[in-house]
Amino acid sequence: MKNISIHNYKSLKSIEIPNLKRVNLFTGKNNTGKSSILEAILLYITSGDIEMINTLLYQREEINQHIKENTNALKNLDILSSFFTDRKKG
Repeated sequence: MKNISIHNYKSLKSIEIPNLKRVNLFTGKNNTGKSSILEAILLYITSGDIEMINTLLYQREEINQHIKENTNALKNLDILSSFFTDRKKG
């Protein structure tokens, strides 16, 4: 991956990171989007795998164990909407 472009993911409206190298360091104050960049990359390389989405939501404590065990419940737009900004539902 030589560069990345992220749009409407969590708090990131639009970000372009050119010239990525084998090792990259993201620094900044708390709540500025560093973890969001890593999550977006993870979702990209896993092709938005529903189990990965499930794991991320569970780690953030946005879903409980019952929902985690029932991946059909993840189709709920209210749960998935936490990943995106400026998205209108259905």
